[in-house]
Amino acid sequence: MNDTAADLIENGWRQGAFLTVKKKNLSDEQRNRIVNTRINEKDRRPEGKNRLKEGEVLVAVSQDCDIAASVSHEPYVEFLVFSLEDKPHDKNFFTKSSRYLNLEISCKIFKASIWKGVYIDKSILAELKPCGFLPTEETVTVAVWRANRYIRSALPDSFNKKFFPVLEKAENVSFFYTHSVSIRGIYVILDSYEEREEYEVGIIALLRHDISPDEYQEVLNFFDEFLNEIDSIEGFTEAHNNDVAFDTGRNFKVEIESPVYRETEISVGELSMYKKVHLDYISLKGGILDLGEPHR
Repeated sequence: MNDTAADLIENGWRQGAFLTVKKKNLSDEQRNRIVNTRINEKDRRPEGKNRLKEGEVLVAVSQDCDIAASVSHEPYVEFLVFSLEDKPHDKNFFTKSSRYLNLEISCKIFKASIWKGVYIDKSILAELKPCGFLPTEETVTVAVWRANRYIRSALPDSFNKKFFPVLEKAENVSFFYTHSVSIRGIYVILDSYEEREEYEVGIIALLRHDISPDEYQEVLNFFDEFLNEIDSIEGFTEAHNNDVAFDTGRNFKVEIESPVYRETEISVGELSMYKKVHLDYISLKGGILDLGEPHR
């Protein structure tokens, strides 16, 4: 670790550290040296220079190891730009939206856009100290939100429009929230991922290997009823109730013998045939930071 990187660590810079854009915190000379990564939201083109506004909050999203790395390997630290939000929208909390994120910082609600970020030279940060730090839960939320922009499952819009209103019924969300520690993920396989009106749909829940027998039975009973509801959606044929097998094109077929599987009951190869449903926002809302396997 060189002197500059050591100064960053000594000053307290880490993922989740933030800096408020104010003259007392950031001089004009320092502000002018910040490299812009903003994309203009109207035409989606890079803006020519950074346009940081007074009162915006810059949250460090680089990993701690990259912040501590030598300047020759990692000369910058990446920050997201959060602006004060007057009218926060529910869908922008807890990573539900892939484009915007609302976050409470210093008792105020701020909003980040996936297109707005800056790189700050480590030599600048070596002269500064963070104004504060996000709690662990919110630091994880920011990292998950940023990652999901690129790795969240891509399911057809025509499927999502029918599936998610059922998935997000209050009683279903309540169940997922209550059992979010034991349910590692919900996975979907379709006979086609093209936009159309009819789908053969396979859905399974992946459970922790050490789930208790009583909770396992409770989850199994819930998913039996949930799949009946999915099967009743116009244009959907649910696989488990109708003995549907999916041809993967990899010399084997996926046959759903049960709507729930413990982690030790399904192979990595078979699980890779499914797409994970994005439910991180439910877990994060409940303070659950173990989000299971990454989205595929």
